[in-house]
Amino acid sequence: MRPASVQLRRGARAARVWLAFLLVSFVLSEIAMAAGPEALAADAPRPELADKLRLFGQFVGDWDMKVTNPRPHGTSPVAPSEWHFGRVDRFA
Repeated sequence: MRPASVQLRRGARAARVWLAFLLVSFVLSEIAMAAGPEALAADAPRPELADKLRLFGQFVGDWDMKVTNPRPHGTSPVAPSEWHFGRVDRFA
C-alpha cells in the first residue's frame, strides 16, 4: 500500500492533466466556433509526424455509411449517415 501523500500527489497530477485537457479542448472549440473548422485544418501532416500519424491518415476524407440502431423490442432501423475526417495539425 502506498502512503497517502503519494496517492494524493498522483491524484493531484491526474487532476492537473485533466484540467489542462479541458482547457485546451475549450480553447480549440472556441477557435473553431469563431473562425470555423477550417481555421484548425491542415492539408497534410507535419513531416516530422507523418510516420506516427499514418494509422489515422487513412481515414481522412468523407465517408458515407449506414447506421443500424437495434431497439430493445426487436426492430433495427437503419439511418444513412456521413462521417467527415480531416487533419488538425496546427496545434499538434
